[in-house]
Amino acid sequence: MEMPPVIVRSFFPKTARLLVSTLLAGTLLLSALPPARAFSQNPATVFINEIHYDNTGTDAGEAIEIAGPAGTDLTGWSIVLYNGSGGAAYTTTPLSGTIPDQQNGFGTVSVSYPSNGIQNGAPDGIALVNAGGQVIQFLSYEGTFTAVGGPADGLISTDIGVSETGNEPLGLSLQLTGSGSVYQDFSWNAPAAASFGQPNSGQNFGALSTPALGVSVTPSSFSEAAGAGAATGTVSRTGSTAADLSVTLTSADTSEATVPASVTIPAGVSSATFSVAAVDDTEADGNQTFTISAAASGYTSGSATITVIDDETVTRIHDIQGASQTSPKVGQTVTNVPGIVTAVRSNGFYLQDPNPDSDDATSEGIFVFTSSAPNASIAVGAAVNVNGTVSEFIPGGASTGNLSTTEITSPTVTVVSTGNPLPAPTVIGIGGRVPPTQVIEDDSFAVFDPASDGIDFYESLEGMLVQVNNAVAVGPTAVFSEGTTGENREIPLLPDGNGSPRTARGGIYITPTDFNPERLIVGDVLNSSVPDLPAANVGDSFPGAIVGVIDYSFGNFKLYTTGAVPPLSPANLAREVAAVAQPEDLSTATFNVENLDIGDGQAKFDSLAAAIVGNLRSPDILSLEEVQDNDGPTDDGVVDASLTLDTLVSAITAAGGPAYQYRVINPVNDQDGGEGGGNIRVVFLFNPNRVSFIDRSAPSGTDLSTTAVSAVNGPTGAELSFSPGRIDPTNPAFNSSRKPLAGEFLFNGHKLFVIGNHFNSKGGDTPLFGSSQPPVLNSEPQRIQQATVVNSFVQSLLAIDPTANVVVLGDLNDFQFSTPLATLQQGGILNDLITGLPENEQYSYVFDGNSQDLDHILVGNTLLPVASLDVVHINSEFADQVSDHEPLLSRLNLPVTPLSVSAISPNRGPAGTQVTITGTGFVPGETTVSFRGGVVVSPVAVNGAGTEITLTVPAGARTGKVLIQTSAGKVTSPGRFFVTRK
Repeated sequence: MEMPPVIVRSFFPKTARLLVSTLLAGTLLLSALPPARAFSQNPATVFINEIHYDNTGTDAGEAIEIAGPAGTDLTGWSIVLYNGSGGAAYTTTPLSGTIPDQQNGFGTVSVSYPSNGIQNGAPDGIALVNAGGQVIQFLSYEGTFTAVGGPADGLISTDIGVSETGNEPLGLSLQLTGSGSVYQDFSWNAPAAASFGQPNSGQNFGALSTPALGVSVTPSSFSEAAGAGAATGTVSRTGSTAADLSVTLTSADTSEATVPASVTIPAGVSSATFSVAAVDDTEADGNQTFTISAAASGYTSGSATITVIDDETVTRIHDIQGASQTSPKVGQTVTNVPGIVTAVRSNGFYLQDPNPDSDDATSEGIFVFTSSAPNASIAVGAAVNVNGTVSEFIPGGASTGNLSTTEITSPTVTVVSTGNPLPAPTVIGIGGRVPPTQVIEDDSFAVFDPASDGIDFYESLEGMLVQVNNAVAVGPTAVFSEGTTGENREIPLLPDGNGSPRTARGGIYITPTDFNPERLIVGDVLNSSVPDLPAANVGDSFPGAIVGVIDYSFGNFKLYTTGAVPPLSPANLAREVAAVAQPEDLSTATFNVENLDIGDGQAKFDSLAAAIVGNLRSPDILSLEEVQDNDGPTDDGVVDASLTLDTLVSAITAAGGPAYQYRVINPVNDQDGGEGGGNIRVVFLFNPNRVSFIDRSAPSGTDLSTTAVSAVNGPTGAELSFSPGRIDPTNPAFNSSRKPLAGEFLFNGHKLFVIGNHFNSKGGDTPLFGSSQPPVLNSEPQRIQQATVVNSFVQSLLAIDPTANVVVLGDLNDFQFSTPLATLQQGGILNDLITGLPENEQYSYVFDGNSQDLDHILVGNTLLPVASLDVVHINSEFADQVSDHEPLLSRLNLPVTPLSVSAISPNRGPAGTQVTITGTGFVPGETTVSFRGGVVVSPVAVNGAGTEITLTVPAGARTGKVLIQTSAGKVTSPGRFFVTRK
């Protein structure tokens, strides 16, 4: 797309721009200012010559003397006295008559005041004003000040440098001495004998001074639409009037006003007039102040300052933004939008009005979309005017659910000036605008309320330069497009470190009613000249100020830095190590290993192994999620993961861990979601020296990938129809999602049913800071369906054996307070162990700075009294992480139970009678029961608690005690079983 035309134009000569910048901090170019008052820049030919304002005792004889060329008509002139305390005028004395010739064509006129008529505070001042209202001099004694009101309004006085202390006797004054014809030729002296009405002692008029030109313009300010007769200028001369004098005239800005090239002062007169013509341009360049100058050979040049008032229509950024989520001018063409460029991107620039309105709800910043790199003249600090169309841009398109950002598109840009100071950044936090701390949006955009709604708060700052101080990281540095020219980094921060509720390790966690709008993501995406953000961990801080512009992308408002951030101050957050397990504790973990495949390189396998062995202390059973096939994301039909798993097991062994075995069922190619071609699945790792996996084969020819495992009442009690097995793999609930993996384990004589899960992701939900409020959880219905399926499966196990030991674990991709988790626990059959931790420890994942729980271990009611949980924080809070999830580790205290028999019921009956033997220490799969007569029953059905054996009395049994035997020993029943005839 062709770059919009860029017009570069200078509206000030260098010196005038410097003056404006100095006096008005750069704002004159962009705002409608009141007309500048005339203040002579010429050598003062009429001037204040003598002052008396204070003496010992009662002040008396107070007076001010004016000196100048003889014959000067003082009609319309005045002396205005100013009080330096507050700067207001307090007395105006009109002058009249003409100046007499007392010495070499010069003379004096004095004005007397009553006692205490001239104030003697420190400081006070005197303004000499000519008949045109132009301040010729604004002098002060005993200091300087700024005049407030009157003809000298806004002018800063010039201290004459000498004063009367009040201790001098009556009859003295402050006087000019020296030789010359203009004020600048003389100097003020300490109190001396007063000479009001006569040249001062030591003062010689008419000597040494070069004749001077003076310029005045009436009116001194006018509209650029005033045309040819906008104002009348007068050029005057001192000295001899014997001959004609040709004077050269110059306008410092001919694009605003023009004057004739020259004017002639005829012989015999001291002045001539000329016309000043206004130039009506089409640019909104603001009011322009500059000089009209006069020069002639042998004369000191003179000049006058004028202001040309801009008459173009201006559209302000705050009017484009409005107090709303979208612009009230969307689709409209806007003209002459003024502002200062605060930051530049590869396809546009950020523009901010340095003259804000009084409404915090209306942003003063906007992004100007140029589609390609802006012209080089559009640099930071440039003052520009923009014409274009107001648009609302949705990053990624409407289907993302993102908010829109207001932009000016198809722009025409006029550069007014460069090198201007930037608008002061708006502080977010202490000492500035404090963001809401709980509500993101609670009225579906019905009310625009930046004070209480997080979305509205950041919208009111969209495109503006902002500053956060002493920020604290609540998430690790994220790196995007790492190693490329487009690499950028982001860190979620809390301004001033303020926010709640906070985790035990320095983050900020979510609750059902608080998703933390006070978080702000800081990014370095603007350009390569902005230094990379450092690698930060949760709790690290940035003492000092971070400055940048507010923008929006990927569902979040972001602060894009415009310079380096302060040096990082590390919090030295440590990776956690689980406590040592006791021998009778079964340790079970869930760990999402984030798309693990051979292509990740040995370093990742080694890092995972170090975490499993060193931080988790080699759990007895692990449910791993996101294990990919042998060639990772290559989509070539390969589904087997044995190479991936063997590499991990070898790395664990090399790290000092056990020689784990694994159980896995390969998915159908491209049917389980995740990274394309990767075929992620759930896998069980187990330590065979600590636990036994109960392998139970399916019928020959069974496709385990698509055949559902079921709970059956088998020879040993509640069993899986085959182990391992996938739960309802063809149910639509698991379309494009991982299928749960169920397996039977044996530990210390206790049989456990372990179900590993990886529910569908939250991808597809609309963003927290999105256009749908409250956010639409598009992914949640499928997780509810998956939870329903798993809950029903657990119910089927418990229907066979209410005491069955059940563990359900994995990456469930939802929060502990979510509907899917409630569905999974429906009927009170499962218990989410993480809810037993303190609330500020209930998290396993950090997303956009929000600490939250996606990973869970749930246990049935039989195991709950002996269960504990630890979230082992080694990943999600650190910039250097082997996975984006934390592993969860549970401990189940399941000691070996002594073998005992307490009763047989019934204790009599014929062969074929079903009996129940109660006791302790019965082990599923390895318990045998022997009746008198040498008849042995094996296997027998044992309940999950190991406290009941259910069997049928075999043929051939005879009356006598019953022998129960396991690998732990053998025991006989306390009483006999009586075999009767049918």
